[in-house]
Amino acid sequence: MRLTRAWKDTNVLLNHQLNSSPIFTERAFPGEKTALLLSILCRNGETALWVAPFLAELLRNRPDMAGRVALHLPAPAPATVTPEAARCFRSLAHLQKEEALTLWSGGWSGAPGAFLLSRELEEELLRADRNEEALGLAQLFPLPPEMFFLRGLSPPQAEELSKRTGTALCGGYRQQPRPGGVAPLWFFTGSRWVWRPSLVLDAEPPLAESFPSGSGEAGLPLIHLLIGPDASPDGLPAPDRIVQTLLPFLDHVLPENLSKGLPSENVAPKAPEPAPRTEGTGSDPGKDGLLPPFFADPLPLSTPRDFSLAAGTATPWRTSPDQRPRHPDKVLRTLSPYRETLRPAGKTGSIPPQHLPPGDFQSTTEGHLMMEEDSLTFKFASGRLAGIAWGKNTPEAGLTTVPRRAQGFFLDTTRRRPAVAYLQTRHAAWFSGESARGVEEIANLDCASGSLELHTSASLITGIPGLTLSFRARFPETLPEAPCSIRLFQIPLRYVSGSASTGDTSLSAEVITPDGGSLALNLSPKPGRITVAAWFLRIPISREQSLLIGTAEPGVRIATAFEIEIIRTPQGLLLAVEPIFRHDGILPQDLAGTSLAGTILLARGDTPLETLVIPSSEKTPLYRFSRTVPE
Repeated sequence: MRLTRAWKDTNVLLNHQLNSSPIFTERAFPGEKTALLLSILCRNGETALWVAPFLAELLRNRPDMAGRVALHLPAPAPATVTPEAARCFRSLAHLQKEEALTLWSGGWSGAPGAFLLSRELEEELLRADRNEEALGLAQLFPLPPEMFFLRGLSPPQAEELSKRTGTALCGGYRQQPRPGGVAPLWFFTGSRWVWRPSLVLDAEPPLAESFPSGSGEAGLPLIHLLIGPDASPDGLPAPDRIVQTLLPFLDHVLPENLSKGLPSENVAPKAPEPAPRTEGTGSDPGKDGLLPPFFADPLPLSTPRDFSLAAGTATPWRTSPDQRPRHPDKVLRTLSPYRETLRPAGKTGSIPPQHLPPGDFQSTTEGHLMMEEDSLTFKFASGRLAGIAWGKNTPEAGLTTVPRRAQGFFLDTTRRRPAVAYLQTRHAAWFSGESARGVEEIANLDCASGSLELHTSASLITGIPGLTLSFRARFPETLPEAPCSIRLFQIPLRYVSGSASTGDTSLSAEVITPDGGSLALNLSPKPGRITVAAWFLRIPISREQSLLIGTAEPGVRIATAFEIEIIRTPQGLLLAVEPIFRHDGILPQDLAGTSLAGTILLARGDTPLETLVIPSSEKTPLYRFSRTVPE
């Protein structure tokens, strides 16, 4: 189990909160009897070979833990349920039937909920309950789950799901917790969000000989023990060893030792109190309502398909030629982070050698160019977006985003002084047609081991509000094997501090989901970044005006990943958005030679949302979200 030095400081803070706060005695807290939550974060059915003897040993040593252990797991993958694993599942089912164990559903594929449409989320629940392999949780266990704990849901999705199913829902953590640290674990029950402080432990080696001392009189309400995605029964410490390590702390986490209640600060505020924030200030998360745009994994499960590639890999399975929904199971498989689940990598086919914009090229352009659309003027420099201005004859005349080109860069983070390569324009031209006019750019980004090509076509199209930005990124055949940072099209929007700022320091953005839900984001005015999953983002440019940035997929609303970053510059703190592709770390080798495509839409913040849905009959050659694997 991995432990951090921050344990003692965090524990002192939690003990102070628990001991100095009034106690709730009027309502039941979700999973309030649970002292130990065991999360299986993979579909490997062989983990049951470890879980069953672990629970048997735990209950043998501490019979009073019966009914106070929750098992959180997804439906196992068929190929991993051996006869021995099946016997262990029957043992776990018996424990549940005897009320010694409660069950929390982890879904089926583990696909992050924030990127799923309503029908796909329903499919995730249905397949977790019953599936054709006869390995649904309802087919393995005699009693239904006490709670849902799905991966990567947004708060609006969690609320809707809880209300629709009538079941309490565990959202997860606001940020990925450090193993050995304490973090609030969020729940939605009834009509409000509440949280429980949770000690997060990774069961994989190295194993601590003992927990740090100094837990205080109140102790911790919950121990969250994690079995990670790469765990195997042979690679985990012996079950009796884990049990012996846990025993000294169990006295401190049983509910009766918490004065039979929880502190009032554990309740998230209701409207019209301040909207949830995504950046912490060190204060009590329950008091400040720090709900995230979507909940973080307790362990690193994420794959690139979850974020920058999520829309590209999943969208081809979402619509049929007649635009009826199809293949939700393939969407779930595609976005699954679990290696035990078949994940289609993308559609196989030839990659177009060049971008084909709507209309004919009229002339190359190397300087500045402007295109007007209603009350917005879009500015370009050498074919790339370089600022947005509000019209001359409007009250907000003179308002503009930062007059700087959208920037792409590759950062080699292995060097002591990181080397940076920037997106370089190779060709730019403007074009015009019957229903569209715009600007084309072909650019290259040197990625050390090869060159990444980015083709963009920015168009004003009749009948579509705002500016569409179609893109196709083609990754080199050979990818760097060292850690790096990539941003393909980071758009600078506004200064939030410093000499170049407008004086408006508010940072309240809005995430709009494909199902019409929304979540306010009060960002911290300091350097940092956050990734959100959204159909559209509404970003304030001034006190009165805002900008909408979202996906433009004909016939369907889809969510993709947007990175919001606040960057320190000589002119002050700059807010920028990356709508196409961002990655930090080692690039997965299955990206080599592939192509990622899609279309982004930029419009005024007061544009009616219903007008932002691109008709399925739209004949303008917008790039649909897709990921193509070369033949």
